[in-house]
Formats: sequence, structure tokens, C-alpha cells
Amino acid sequence: MDLIEGVQNVADKGYAVVGSGARWVDVYKALEPHGVTVVGGRFASIGVGGLAVGGGISYFNGLHGMACDNVLNYEVVLADGTIANVNQTSKPDLFRALKGGGNQFGIVTRFSLKTYRQTTQIFNATQAFIDAYDPLSHMYLSMGGGSNPQLSFINVYVFYNASSPPTGDANPFAAFYAAEPIADTTSTQNYSTLITSNNNGNTPQKRWLIGGHTFPNLAGPYGADLYLKQWQAFRDMANATAAGDQDLLFSMVLVPVPELAMRAGENVTGVKNVLGLEPGAGDAVWIDYTLAWLDVKDDNKMIDFTERISKVGDELATTFAPGVPGTNAIPGAVTAKEAEFYRTNPRCMNYALLVQPVQSSYGKKNEKFLKRVQRRYDPDGLWRKNGGFLWY
Repeated sequence: MDLIEGVQNVADKGYAVVGSGARWVDVYKALEPHGVTVVGGRFASIGVGGLAVGGGISYFNGLHGMACDNVLNYEVVLADGTIANVNQTSKPDLFRALKGGGNQFGIVTRFSLKTYRQTTQIFNATQAFIDAYDPLSHMYLSMGGGSNPQLSFINVYVFYNASSPPTGDANPFAAFYAAEPIADTTSTQNYSTLITSNNNGNTPQKRWLIGGHTFPNLAGPYGADLYLKQWQAFRDMANATAAGDQDLLFSMVLVPVPELAMRAGENVTGVKNVLGLEPGAGDAVWIDYTLAWLDVKDDNKMIDFTERISKVGDELATTFAPGVPGTNAIPGAVTAKEAEFYRTNPRCMNYALLVQPVQSSYGKKNEKFLKRVQRRYDPDGLWRKNGGFLWY
């Protein structure tokens, strides 16, 4: 991967050429001297390739959509061994398939990512949960702990894309200050420093996994009640699974996906990604379960935990407060049957286990499209041999 981790800013064209082997923190550091940044990962250790082809949650989703929406060109090694530049005019079907479809279409060696002017100072707060949405802001709530049910944590990472957020009632973070956090790391810092600091709380583990599913952000008090019920189920199940074992770590993360963020990405290239997000159904939330442990004997137990808690979440999201729409849902934009589908779909590929139904969660139209594209560019199933989320 060392040979494909370079970063080159093409200032006169408004994009950067980034090797798929790079890590996002290195991308941001390379671009900062040029006063620009790209839409990418929120943690220093995350690699470019997997995040960008699987969707890509970023602090800039509200303004510019997902990371995959901001790819202008892919350099791809195809199944027949040829190297192709894939964009809106060259292989447009493959171009769209790579915007969230995963790794089943070829090996992406370089991404041309749209750049955005970025002041060197941005506001970052790690403190509480956000209730109001501002396109300049982004947040995610992380809750978890270990084997002791009396010890747990709640972290909320909040980002504002300016030198400081608004003051008074216009400040989307006002409720956080009122919550009196145990620790407040509010500071003004550049983007690469923010991304690096996000890794500070991560404990390196030899064995870990990520699984997840989707919740609606229900209107009124129902949304908070839904999250609380799922957290209680997660906490109780984690305590029972750990049974006093100090080597097991559990965390549950809530990542809001506002309908504005769903719309923003299509404005970049005019090409709609394949993730299956439906703005008309209203705001959504992606749930991420991150588990870590030390001993191989716990592998099956931890995988089973993730599958079970995800099923609990799906059942809860389907049955809780029936008929209550998501916030910012557009009346009549989706049918009642479609509204039920979007209560638990689409799933985020970056946050899913391979056994979870990511493919069908994208919706029948997108799933059919991706199957067709994979068959066209990999008729002999070469890339299927490497695993991943298979489309046929």
C-alpha cells in the first residue's frame, strides 16, 4: 500500500489526487498548507479506500454529502487487468456504482477528490448530544463501557465548520454546556489536529468488529425515547455478555444523517450515490456497535452479540411509535410501505457486518443496478473471491 498512499493537490482544477492506501490524517496534513481540505474520515487511523467506496461519513456531510459523493474520478484496476479512469463521461455506470457500492467492481488505486477552501481554524467540541441541526455542524454520540455496569461513558463529538459557532440561542451546542460534562475539550484547532485527537481515546486491540443498523429520527419526544430504549437493551445485553470479563469492551454510537446531508452530495457531481438514502422519509440515524476483546475464545460470543443487538434494534425501530414520521419528512413523498422500509434502511456499509443485509437495504432499484454493473465489469467473479458485500 506504500506505493499508493500519495497526496497531490491540483489547485487549478479544484481537486486532490489521493492514493487509496493513504490514511485520512495524512491527506488532511498534506492539503493544509494549500488551504484546502476534502470530505473524508473523522479518525486519524482510517484508510481512504474502504471508507470512500463504502459511503464515507465526514464532518462535512451537511455541506457536501458523503465522501463518495465528492469523488470526481477513480483510477481503477479492472478484472481484465486494464487500468481505467472512471468518471461521469468514462464508464458512468461504474462511476455511480463506486459511490457507495463497495469493493466488488475493481481495485481503486487513486481517487480524485473535490477540494474545498478551509480556514486553518475550526471549532471542535467533545461534550454532549445535539438537538438542533445546522449544515455547518456535525456530531455523533458514543456510549459504552466494560464489564463493570457502574462504569460507563458518554462522549459526543461535535464539529462546527467555522472559527466559532454562533452565540446565544443560535448556538447549536448550547444544550451541551448546560449538561455540565465531566470533561470539556472545546477548542479551536486545525482539521488534522482534530482528527488525530479523535483517536486519543481508542485502545488498540488485536480483535474487534463493527456492526450496525438504521433508526429513524422520530418527530416529537419519540426519537429520544427510541434511542434510550435501544441503549438500555444494549447496556443490559453487554453486561450479561461480559459477565465480569475485564477484557471485553462495548460501545454504541449514534450518527445523525439529516435529510439535508442526503441531498447535499448529489449537488457535487449531479450523480446520485447508490446508498439508498431517501430525504423524503426524513432524518435518519446510523447506529454503530464497536466491540473489542483480547482472546480468540471470545470471537463467536462477540459476533453473536452484535447480530443479536442489531436484531433487537430492527424490531424496536419497526414497532416503536407506529405512524410517527421522521423529523423533516415530506408529507406524501413516500408511501406508507416505503416509510416502514426506511425506518430500518438503508444500512451504512462502513458500519455493517458481512452477514447483515446491506445489499437489500439500498432498495430494490439500487440493488438491481449494482448487480448489473458487477456482472458487466467482473463477469467471471474475480473480485468476489476476496469477499466483501457481494452483489450477485
